Amino acid sequence: MTETPLDLQVSRPLRVPWKVAAMARLRLINRASSASVLGEAPLAVNITSYGHRLSTVWLAIESIAQGRVKPQRMILWIDDETFDVRSHPHLLRLQRRGLEILRCEKLGPFGKFYPYIRMTKAKDLPAVVADDDVMYPTGWLERLSDAHRAYPDDVVALRCHQWTLTIGGTEVAPYTTWPAAAAESVGFSNFATGVGGAVLPHALQERVFHDGTGFTKSCPRADDIWINVEAIRAGVRTRFVSPKGLTYISIPGLQQKSSLHSTNVAENGNDAQIRATLTSEDIRALAAEAPVIG
Repeated sequence: MTETPLDLQVSRPLRVPWKVAAMARLRLINRASSASVLGEAPLAVNITSYGHRLSTVWLAIESIAQGRVKPQRMILWIDDETFDVRSHPHLLRLQRRGLEILRCEKLGPFGKFYPYIRMTKAKDLPAVVADDDVMYPTGWLERLSDAHRAYPDDVVALRCHQWTLTIGGTEVAPYTTWPAAAAESVGFSNFATGVGGAVLPHALQERVFHDGTGFTKSCPRADDIWINVEAIRAGVRTRFVSPKGLTYISIPGLQQKSSLHSTNVAENGNDAQIRATLTSEDIRALAAEAPVIG
């Protein structure tokens, strides 16, 4: 499920020069730095990218590498059999500094977590999912790492909506009507969205590993839906960690071109995929906590 992220705390007149300055800074660092992109946080950051986005995904990765906290693993998953890192010098330099660039089959947005969970059989470091179309603030992974350390059994996410039901509690309301979750809230009704970043705890990874690629039939374009439904089925609550003070800067030219955003949000594709994924048992689990609208 792809949504257009907000440039938090950046006023509209400053957005373009802010982005230009941020990109120029990361470009200089990428060319000059020999510092490892890895650190001591027991987490594995996973990103996937494809097509024209491969020319800019390095900005997202380099921004994470400049964080106050760095992960023990950072992996870029690519499904293009013709990809040659030598044609992408920014990524090549990041690879030399510890970035893993691994191949996977064509899984769309699920490439950001499913290949890792399958490769590790859900037994390795907790996965952190990140998107390829934003530059992350320096405190991003630190905020997620601190929250995961305090609440290791929860999904911890920096952006959440709330699952919302219609009157009677037997159907899910249209996705566009869902409210934002309350900051620092925790529950099955919180719906983590990938753009802010999230940590997937071991119990959720084990459930995803066990259920395999069922998402290809029910929600092939909406990884967020699968993660959140699998969390409900695994008995894992989602904790909304406040993003206050964190500024995400969108990478120019990506959100507007996203066919996922067009299909999932603008054309209500999210609702169809939610209906195809949720079972009546899932809805009963949500009914105890989810808000209801008429």
